[in-house]
Amino acid sequence: MQTGRAVSYSFLLLAAGAFLLFSPSLSGDFVLDDPAYLAMNPALGSPRAFYDPSVLTADPEQQRMMYRPLTALSFGLGGTNPFWHHLLSSLLHAACGCGVFLLALELLGGLVPAMGAALLFLAHPAQVESVAYLSGSRAGQLSLLFSLLALLLHRRGRAWAAWAAFGAALLSKESAFFLLPVLAAHDLVYGEFRLRRWAPFLAVFAGFWGLRSLVLGQSAQRGLWGGGLAEHLSLSSQGLFHDLRIALWPSGLRSCYSFPQVPGTGLATLAKASLLLGGAALSIALALLRRPAGFALCWFFAGLLPVSNLVPIDALAADRFLYHSLVGLALLWGLALSRMRPLWAALASMVLAVPLAMRSLELQQAWQSPLALDLHAHAAAPEDPCTAVNLASHYFNWGMLDRAESLARRAQRPGVNAHIRASAESLEGFIRMKRDAKAPYRR
Repeated sequence: MQTGRAVSYSFLLLAAGAFLLFSPSLSGDFVLDDPAYLAMNPALGSPRAFYDPSVLTADPEQQRMMYRPLTALSFGLGGTNPFWHHLLSSLLHAACGCGVFLLALELLGGLVPAMGAALLFLAHPAQVESVAYLSGSRAGQLSLLFSLLALLLHRRGRAWAAWAAFGAALLSKESAFFLLPVLAAHDLVYGEFRLRRWAPFLAVFAGFWGLRSLVLGQSAQRGLWGGGLAEHLSLSSQGLFHDLRIALWPSGLRSCYSFPQVPGTGLATLAKASLLLGGAALSIALALLRRPAGFALCWFFAGLLPVSNLVPIDALAADRFLYHSLVGLALLWGLALSRMRPLWAALASMVLAVPLAMRSLELQQAWQSPLALDLHAHAAAPEDPCTAVNLASHYFNWGMLDRAESLARRAQRPGVNAHIRASAESLEGFIRMKRDAKAPYRR
């Protein structure tokens, strides 16, 4: 049993370390969709967010995609200054890390394994996007924080408070429904599953989904990727497998990912889908056997459910999609550390955490501005048409039309998915218009 003083010091050390680790992001500008959500949003922070989805963003194409009223309210805290939003994002990430620490401490019983689990969650390089991309990550941070609170309250038998925390998680981001299978797995492994304890959480989710459908008038954010079911399953499997890969081996991280669109489903896609389904089946089997590893794996795969595109969403893969799942990976790592002697566990924890933290510090430089972000993405994956078309837009704005056209044409190769191809074709059309407008002055 750990002393209260040791736990308090560890808690403060984690919070301070997390804040320092992501302090370089404080100087970052708005990037990607941030201006539409934060800088140019006339309804920023309005309480109308509970019944008017247009409060979340000024982008009319995205206003009917998401119902996240608590996230919309939180945007009002930072105003139109990116510094305050970055500060809040760093503090929320630190709070989530402390929540992971408390949960791991209760489940694993040791201070060193709990610290190791929290360090992995906080320092994983995929978390850079989850902190630095303000409008894209705030919802995930809030939903995870409330989800952790709901589970901790559930463990203490405080049912009404746990249900309220789960409702707050859903009102922050709909992907908090991942907590439903997590709660079931938790009760199977660490107690006794009782439907009457679990059913109220399902009722809260049903009420939220009804309200969301009433406000938005739709469930999915978009239609099927690729146009048909086979193409959608192929692209979704590629995206989900990529998320799994960067969780386990975080290399080549960048702000956008695209995947080749091929007719039907090939052997490679079937193999990836089989591996994902096999991992999910293993997690369920271990949970039924009451193995702690089963709970950690269930958390990991349940966290991937909302981003699996079973209900189509507006991206196939993203680093921030791993925010919930990385808690499961962290718990699995903490479980491995709990099998070691404390000194060896502390050593192993630092051997993993230090290089992860160094990589996270390095990646934050790319999130300082839109140009730095797109230059980094293209350098990381010059063959990805998504990075090419994003960088091409900068050259277009600077009037470097030949360079912009060259990059845009790369994004129109055979096999490029329709979404990226359409963006490249649109940009090439603007390039032609700009050239035509300049032509009379050259004569």
